Amino acid sequence: MNIFRYESSKIWSKRIVLIGLALLFAWFVFYFYVSNKDYECVDNGVVYHGTTAVAKNKEIVKQFEGPMTMEKAKKIVDLYGFSVYEDPTETGYYRGGNYCSQWVTDYLTPYTETYSYDADELAFYSGDQSEKLEEYTSGDLNFTYLDGWKALMMCLNMMILLLDFIIVIAVANVFTEEYTLKTAPILLTTEHGKARGIWAKVLAAISFSVIAYLLVVGIVLVSFCCFYGTDGLSGSAALMGRLAPEIAGIFGTSVGAVLAETLLTGLISVIMSTCITLAVSAACKQPFTSILAGLGMFILPYIYVNYIAPLLPSVGIVKLLELFAKWCPLYLPIRIVGPKFLPALIFVLVVSISTALLGYHQYKNYEETS
Repeated sequence: MNIFRYESSKIWSKRIVLIGLALLFAWFVFYFYVSNKDYECVDNGVVYHGTTAVAKNKEIVKQFEGPMTMEKAKKIVDLYGFSVYEDPTETGYYRGGNYCSQWVTDYLTPYTETYSYDADELAFYSGDQSEKLEEYTSGDLNFTYLDGWKALMMCLNMMILLLDFIIVIAVANVFTEEYTLKTAPILLTTEHGKARGIWAKVLAAISFSVIAYLLVVGIVLVSFCCFYGTDGLSGSAALMGRLAPEIAGIFGTSVGAVLAETLLTGLISVIMSTCITLAVSAACKQPFTSILAGLGMFILPYIYVNYIAPLLPSVGIVKLLELFAKWCPLYLPIRIVGPKFLPALIFVLVVSISTALLGYHQYKNYEETS
């Protein structure tokens, strides 16, 4: 336990780690303020702002809660009309309406394809596109107020992604610094050096990542719930664009289920980042090289998916590698849905355990190979 505490304190006391976490939380404060300072709701010509706008939106939504049908959608339009952004050259970046009118406009009309400034030009999908109406108005989806959860999960995905970068930098020198300081041969000859001492480093790195993740998640959840409230967890995630209507997450299709899956994938993404970086740290002999290699391993899946795979023939191995790349930490916070979740979880566990063991054995055998 003393070894574990010592290794943990080494990670938490690094100036670059503290600065990184401070910048992360400063960015969150800025993002939260900017994204919510202009939150509005318009009802009968009266403009509501901030938490008052949230309360008014919830009041309006109460009339239409429950299974979303075409009858409800038409009633929303009859009462509140469609909601579009006004010409920015005249009014700036402004959109009137309320949650209900904005949702109907975004999901049941071609507005997101045209972004017309004239609401009178809009109409519900028709003709060949009428099937899009059926997806959302069949009565299978539970309509409720979801602005808060949608904003929260967008922010959460970005925060986890940024945290992954900090974790790579924090963990990259766990083993490398012992090589640099020439203390590795000494530590490996102590009573617990080749067993307990190495695992203490591994567990300290993982615990740092998990604790930092829980802090980030806690701050984001508390902040958004204080502003938007906790209503809507039973609503259908498809109604805020998180899932196609016919797809279910591993825990179900409700917002609460999707939030749980998002939090789980975020957790395994930071653990996977930690274990991969530990393997890199044990393989590199210089701190700067270790950080660069760790960041390179983090970004590599994105490079493969967007720049390498498109140039290769569309054969099985290329598609399989692309699938594995999308199960790496850079993509995990965005969430994996439906039947792909369990295979992805198994992949993450295998990679995490394998890379942690690889780092352990690389460092353990340092004396013999150096």
